[in-house]
Amino acid sequence: MIKYLRNKVVSVDRHTQNKLRVHGLLDDDLYGIELEVEFTLDTLDILKISGKWHRWTTPECPRALDHLNSVIGFRMGPDFQNNVKKTLGRSGCRHVANLLVEMGDAAQNASLVIQYECARQLSPDLTLESFYAEQSKEVKLSQEAKIKIEPKTQSASQITIVENVAQNDQQHQQSTKYFSMDVHVHTSPASPCSTIKTLQLLNDARHVGVNGVVLTDHNYVWSAENINDLRKKYDFSILRGVEITTSHGDILVYGYYEEIRGIIPLKELRKKVKNAGGFMAVAHPFRGFMIIGGNQLNISAKKAAKKEIFQYVDAIEVFNGKCTDDENKVAQEVADILGLKSIAGSDAHEFGSVGCHTTHFFEPVTNEFELLSQLHEGMFSV
Repeated sequence: MIKYLRNKVVSVDRHTQNKLRVHGLLDDDLYGIELEVEFTLDTLDILKISGKWHRWTTPECPRALDHLNSVIGFRMGPDFQNNVKKTLGRSGCRHVANLLVEMGDAAQNASLVIQYECARQLSPDLTLESFYAEQSKEVKLSQEAKIKIEPKTQSASQITIVENVAQNDQQHQQSTKYFSMDVHVHTSPASPCSTIKTLQLLNDARHVGVNGVVLTDHNYVWSAENINDLRKKYDFSILRGVEITTSHGDILVYGYYEEIRGIIPLKELRKKVKNAGGFMAVAHPFRGFMIIGGNQLNISAKKAAKKEIFQYVDAIEVFNGKCTDDENKVAQEVADILGLKSIAGSDAHEFGSVGCHTTHFFEPVTNEFELLSQLHEGMFSV
């Protein structure tokens, strides 16, 4: 018996001589989204975009429509997917971002079909296979100089486009006096909602100049053995934490390694973490759900600071890559009012989003003892 069904349909038509109109639909038991986009035929730039929701699960989902115009001018190419996910995935909904990426891919394929039809007018015997092979060859040659496989032992499916990674790392460390860590990231398949594999995440972190990451998958604790193997193999500071769902909201936990399934009472989690010598931080406290509803985002920081959740944590995540500037601002104001420490993380769930917000430690962090020591002593800033 089918208990869940998802349909995704993308159609393309040639709207004018030099415009493609693409319609995208995502329809399942949880979400219903429609997008319509106009692309230029020659360069595949986004000219217009509109959308509407039919179903959603959280108050933040419809917010993605407010940011649609920010992708106007985006051009199909190697960076299209990352740019769309950074712009729409962070500020609204990753389902909208993923649908737009597929629509861009469909527009690109439609453009190839049109080019093929034009080419056949000159060479009637030209086959689609030979035409496509020639096009792919040109693309490969243009990108060949940019591709680097890291590490050398990984498979072809794990190729990541990286430029001057080692040089970027060296320049970053020379130009800063702190140790920059993204302390809030998610990997696939440990976090079902994430689409970024561990190796992709590490490449992404290196590329943007982050010194280390803490893997904080949802209610999933990495084994010390696996983390140590990754750290040695890739010569990078990789530590483990966890994002735990509690009765009062999501909590980032460091230094506590018991895997918890389901929703745990906040007071009970606090007791467990404190006994283990761990550290707790509220994740994205004003992202429109869990603590306060999306329609209450104009609540004053003074009033918000009275929320019970803040009584049981050591810090507040004041910069989160999935939150708006206003939501992060309220979090910072609450931290200041309560005198709680502030941390920052990307909350990365997809490639291209790692390191947008980081926590700056005053000394290098190469293991979990050093991480906990600096967290408890307040030897960090955002």
